[in-house]
Amino acid sequence: MDKLMNMGLYASQFIEMWNENLILVSYVSNQIYIIDPKEHVISDVISINGTGHESTQYRSFCCYNNFLFLFPYNAQDIIKVDLISKKQFVIRENITIKSKDVDRKFYRVIRYNDIAYVLGEAVNIIMKVDLENDNCIGLYSYDSDQDIYWSSSYVIYGDVIYVPCRTRNAALCINIKTDSVLYKDISTNGGNGGFLDIYEEDQIIHLFDEIGNEYLWNPEESKAIYEKGNKDNIYTSRQCVKYKNKIFRIALHEDLVLCREGKNSFNIIQSNIVQKNVPSNGSRFQEGIQHGQFYYFQSRNGIIYMIDMEQNIIEEVWIKKDSKALESRKEYFISYAKRDILKESEEYDLTDLIEFV
Repeated sequence: MDKLMNMGLYASQFIEMWNENLILVSYVSNQIYIIDPKEHVISDVISINGTGHESTQYRSFCCYNNFLFLFPYNAQDIIKVDLISKKQFVIRENITIKSKDVDRKFYRVIRYNDIAYVLGEAVNIIMKVDLENDNCIGLYSYDSDQDIYWSSSYVIYGDVIYVPCRTRNAALCINIKTDSVLYKDISTNGGNGGFLDIYEEDQIIHLFDEIGNEYLWNPEESKAIYEKGNKDNIYTSRQCVKYKNKIFRIALHEDLVLCREGKNSFNIIQSNIVQKNVPSNGSRFQEGIQHGQFYYFQSRNGIIYMIDMEQNIIEEVWIKKDSKALESRKEYFISYAKRDILKESEEYDLTDLIEFV
């Protein structure tokens, strides 16, 4: 069986797990892809209602029971999708009038049990959504004299969700018991470039700045200490994964994955990841998800990879070029050809255009 060679159409900002399947929400096609990573097949495709042909309508999403909740980026409403029946519902009591017509609304959702905390990008708000009862039960705003952008990386330590700020040396602290939200400045003796990555170990939070330097931070204090022992293999990352005594980091601007065992330095895991024709700006990998000893993540060009964190092995989760995969691609390319001039891009190449149009 042939495999799909061009996966750009399936590029998703995040990945969710549902019944051992991977859930991707393409910001290219506005379609939900349910993928069986063991069988290497696209099990199902669901088109999101009301999105038309505009890309990047939804970027952040989360699964709860048999439902997928989609939070608007350039779209208008929160959408709840029944993954079994494929029925879709709009949760209308969701966004304040101030943010309703703003693009780049919500970028990141953090689910804790039946509650979703949704972080704004162009809007300075954090929305709290009760996933069990389908309503917004809280909306928190924070003042800022300049733009604040949060990283997509986060850690839950104690009763608090910590999210680093990628444009300032600060962190967002969301207390899941008291519902309090705190913006906390963090002093470093260095610049003010912000932090991109975070994890917790032995009651100390580790922060990585925009160039990959590591800092140790006690959240009870306002100062983070530079970790001098991390001079080998310094790379920028935006997603850390903790597994047993190992820390894995997905590099942001290089095609590589780093691993640290115990107190050792970070080392590069050997892999065959090579991305071509990827813009030099922005990240080379999208945010992934941990499932037991495995971590699934996606390259900028849409290819899905799996880290076996027990064995320190990286494998491609390739997709079969079967009838369902081809049908989903054909539907997109035909609709695209009717409204725009087709040309090669990250999402597709000439072989796609010749085959489907």
